[in-house]
Amino acid sequence: MDHLIPIKTTARVIIATSLMLQPGLLADPPARPTEADFTALDLLAAPLVETIDNQQTKTQNVIIEDQTRSSMVDHTMHAFLEKHQLAALLVQNTPPPKAPVTAPTPPQKPVEPKNPATAKPKVTTLKVECDGGLYFDSEKGVLAYLKNVKLTEPRFSLSCRDELKVFLEKKKPKPDPKTTKDKAAATSDSQKPVDANQATKAAKDSKTAKDTKKKDKEEGLSSFGEPSRIIASGDVKVLTKDNKGNPFIASAATASYNAKTGQMILKGGTLRLQQSAQQYLEARTANAYILIEKNGSFITSKTGWVFQTVTNKPSPKPKTSTP
Repeated sequence: MDHLIPIKTTARVIIATSLMLQPGLLADPPARPTEADFTALDLLAAPLVETIDNQQTKTQNVIIEDQTRSSMVDHTMHAFLEKHQLAALLVQNTPPPKAPVTAPTPPQKPVEPKNPATAKPKVTTLKVECDGGLYFDSEKGVLAYLKNVKLTEPRFSLSCRDELKVFLEKKKPKPDPKTTKDKAAATSDSQKPVDANQATKAAKDSKTAKDTKKKDKEEGLSSFGEPSRIIASGDVKVLTKDNKGNPFIASAATASYNAKTGQMILKGGTLRLQQSAQQYLEARTANAYILIEKNGSFITSKTGWVFQTVTNKPSPKPKTSTP
């Protein structure tokens, strides 16, 4: 005799199946991708090889320019140090002068807020310490600090073992009101006959102008202004922050910093960039480089790299035995 299925069980299966097939109880199928979705995906998947190649070429050109600029200073500096053997050592290991003791000043009245139009610009302090003296090239406007150099300024701090070169911008000469007035008077009188006295005065003025120009040329360090570029060499270590205040530490054989753009190039040695305790980027070759923008974006050379991120996962809860 055949085995018969109980009527109750069969009814339950039919009811359950009919309930599952009702439209209201079925899950909605996923929406199909639209053309806009595919367009956005194509844009995200577009190759960046051309953009990266262009940026790497620009970076390589900057590195070559920095090497040429630094080599020119090295040639001049080494010739100077050889000619004046001990002169360059006079500035090192000089104890700082003692600060004079001044009487306490009485409390001042609150200073009224100044007009923003007349407010003075914010002062930026750049401090450099070194153990091996320093050299200043008055023609090129370069300060070279030697041996165990430490640089501190609001945007970053840097240390290096060998040399640090600070390239200064030449100050633009301020127009002399008297000279401008004299030129205007000379222009208005150019059509008038010139007598002997006027010719003598013109010759004296010309000589005075030449003497002034010569004096300005001999002003030395005071004739230069803000740093335009900083180049460090020898076991370089940099500590800085991006625009959002996130710190990162970098190390390399050489470093070049553009004071105008905030761009930094690190090259050679044990090249490493650490953006947090759990994340770092390290080069596998000695000739690699990293270009870091002011906002924290960076690009590397076409060489081998190791990028490691450590994720801390919560430890599993210990199992408790039930009685």
